[in-house]
Amino acid sequence: MNSGATPLPVKGEKKRKMDNGISSLLFGIHSGSSQQACVFNLQVLLFLIDRHWLSIHHSLKLGIVDSLIQLATSDEPLIQNWAFLCLAAVVHGERFLAKAKDSTLPSQSFQSSQLQTAYESTTWDSIWTHSTRRINAPSTCRAASHVAYALIFQAPGGLSVPLPSYRILAEIESLASDLEVQGPSHPYDSVCNFLSQCIKTANQDARLYRMHLEDKIIGWMTDHWKATKLRPTPQTLRDGIDLLQAVCGVTRESFLVSRPSVPVCSIAAVITKESTEKNVREFLLSAKLPSPSQRTPVRTTDNQIPSVVREINVGVGIAELMPPQTRERKISAIFMRNLESLSDEWENVNENRISVTADIACQTVHCALISLVFESLLVYNGMAANRHLVQASTKLILSVTRSLHGSTWNVAEKASVLHALEPLVLLDEEEALESSAWETMLPPGTGSGIKKHVFYSLADKFDALERHAKAQRMNLLRIIWQLPDVRDLFFLSCSCRNQFLGRKTSLSGHCNAPQAILSVDFQPNVGNR
Repeated sequence: MNSGATPLPVKGEKKRKMDNGISSLLFGIHSGSSQQACVFNLQVLLFLIDRHWLSIHHSLKLGIVDSLIQLATSDEPLIQNWAFLCLAAVVHGERFLAKAKDSTLPSQSFQSSQLQTAYESTTWDSIWTHSTRRINAPSTCRAASHVAYALIFQAPGGLSVPLPSYRILAEIESLASDLEVQGPSHPYDSVCNFLSQCIKTANQDARLYRMHLEDKIIGWMTDHWKATKLRPTPQTLRDGIDLLQAVCGVTRESFLVSRPSVPVCSIAAVITKESTEKNVREFLLSAKLPSPSQRTPVRTTDNQIPSVVREINVGVGIAELMPPQTRERKISAIFMRNLESLSDEWENVNENRISVTADIACQTVHCALISLVFESLLVYNGMAANRHLVQASTKLILSVTRSLHGSTWNVAEKASVLHALEPLVLLDEEEALESSAWETMLPPGTGSGIKKHVFYSLADKFDALERHAKAQRMNLLRIIWQLPDVRDLFFLSCSCRNQFLGRKTSLSGHCNAPQAILSVDFQPNVGNR
């Protein structure tokens, strides 16, 4: 790969040598220039790794990885963070390289090129060691957790990242022994993902299983999962719930739709358009359609998930709900302390008309939603919900929503606050997409001429998993909206949307979702403790 096209020589001049753009980037990184210049070169390198890793020559790949490992031990936290992000992109790229190796027909040239790009086992061992040792540093906590999660998530396959299992278990044991004292500084999204994956790995080893990593994580949460108006919890709804599910070991999980807010800028618009037109562009330029490898024809049987969404009978009569266990009670107590502190601060904001940013309001809503979804998840798994925590969650959301009336936020900022409530009303992941990709194959119907029963007989496994996830999402939303004090939240949020957002926004069309959820003959008597 090169930095750009070499200009044609003028008549009578010699042809100039083509420069190597990646080598120039690596030289700029190690040339001892300013920190800003080094970070800029790392950002460009991250873009190249993310978009063109499979096209880079094997010798350049080895040089890139060696340079990034050296930067991972830098004294500058900012450089360390960008080096960790580049290393995570390398792991992600190697995963696709392994998939290409499996899906491509074996050939002499392809196999020889794969052998040339093989890395030493000490390379991944070094990356794993550097990342786990920097997780407890506040300045590099998030980026280091991102690399560690990428490695540990890729390790079970072992195709392109040959990280020994004993090294993974040894570092997890070392992390668990000091987690409550020297754990991650904040519950970032990558930290939640890494810890949840550590629990899954520890449960497969007898020695780590006896250490009760879940209890150590709860002890870490007591000191670090703290939220205030000026410092809310920095993880998303999905990441936080995934960690809580792993700690509690629930069998019925949450599949609520949670999407990040896309910034309003030219780069985001270009990337969104590029993603939307990807199928058309690949078909016109490369004569390629989406890979058929994900569509495996299977026969539907009685044991398989039906093509329609059926509710799962959870049996949540008040007499059938069990009291929560020790771990669940400790987590509820942590959330209760956080919400009480946040509620007092927001009452002061509303009474004294103190100015706060819309980002703080959105993060506060996320904190309340995590507590509300967690209690609903307990009911979904046959345990009683904490009535006081449910009331505190809805009270905090109502306090933030009421602040829309007297705030100085513009329409876009108010829409972003209401956007945080989307997980409570979205029923399908496709509804969360502002612009979906072009459909390459027509669905069954009059337009395609495919009969529905023929289509369902060829239904693939991916669709079966999607139907199962949608069924569980519907049941969990049903429980959430039947909890006490939650319906008032729905009516207030819709009234605020109609008042402040006169035009169509991302919440348009979803205000009837809770009514559609509750219209099914599923009216559990939700117990409380």
